[in-house]
Amino acid sequence: MRIKNVLLLWPALVLVNTLFAQAPVVSPPPMTEKEVITELKKLGADQMLQDLQRRGVAFETDANTLKKLRKANATDEVIRAIGSAGPMEDAAFNHAKGLERSFAMEQYLKEYPSGRHVREATQLDEDLSYKEASSQNSVTAYQRFLARFPADPRAKEVQETIEESRYNAAVSSDTARAYEAFLADYPQGKLPTLASAHLRQVRLRDARAIATSAAYETFLNQYPNGADSDEIRQSLPVIREFEKSMRLGQVCIELAPKASNMLEVGEVTVGGRSFEVGRLEITKSPTFESNMRELKQLLDAGVAPDAVRISGFQPPSETTPTFDVGVQGLKILSLGNPGAVVPSDRPGMTLLEYCRANRLREACDLLEAHGAK
Repeated sequence: MRIKNVLLLWPALVLVNTLFAQAPVVSPPPMTEKEVITELKKLGADQMLQDLQRRGVAFETDANTLKKLRKANATDEVIRAIGSAGPMEDAAFNHAKGLERSFAMEQYLKEYPSGRHVREATQLDEDLSYKEASSQNSVTAYQRFLARFPADPRAKEVQETIEESRYNAAVSSDTARAYEAFLADYPQGKLPTLASAHLRQVRLRDARAIATSAAYETFLNQYPNGADSDEIRQSLPVIREFEKSMRLGQVCIELAPKASNMLEVGEVTVGGRSFEVGRLEITKSPTFESNMRELKQLLDAGVAPDAVRISGFQPPSETTPTFDVGVQGLKILSLGNPGAVVPSDRPGMTLLEYCRANRLREACDLLEAHGAK
């Protein structure tokens, strides 16, 4: 009979167990003020902190509550935790969560550093910050993410993204300064190797644009090896000699008399055109003697005078105006153009022709004595 009763009860027990297994787990209700005071007195601060994290409280802390908590020997840590575990904290967390923005979670964490939702809020803050940085896709946004979450599992991926962005920015700029800045921050790796190769080409390009022996020597000091370095090294003697010839031409320009307007009359406008009016004054170059000494030194050192020319020279002039300029005797002036030194394969005057045009007799004699044409 007893066995029969057990057999009859067995399906009922199975049903009850199944129902209990399927029933949802109900979170314990928030603690009341009375429960908190009682537990503090019985179980102490450590257990209270655990229960606050698990259950929260159903009240807000006011002066009267604070007095009761102190009387129950609540520590400062427990009081802070109780203040962060009330219904206002839940509302603040749910509001921040609904905004789906990292700044909202960050604000919640500042207001409730010991709150019940700190762990979830911290993870949400981290995930939202990464999502926002990815959406903005800027170096600044990624750096801000790394500054806040250096230990995030995605930190390495973010660092690689920043490096790639910085490299692409340097390539887009294509200047020595941009590549140097990138390599200062990323001295090793695949991208730095590419950046170093780009930097060499940019420095070579810049040296060729300047085209002076000093610029080429700087490049060779940085990159002594390579086909382009060998080519530059072989051409340096020729470049240095040409620079001396360029200096010879510049000395001739500095020797030329200087034109100026004796009167500060200014300009007059006639028919939409502006004319400088005054009286022309031609004076000897203030550096004439030192320029003559340098001219002789360069020529005596074997510098070739016919390796360069003077292009764009226009002598100063004055003409009588055909219209009224307001003051009798004034002239229309052109102060001319002293010209510029260019290689001999370009149009222009030889140095001897230039010195003759400027009536530089001593300079002409020196040039002729050294075979200038």
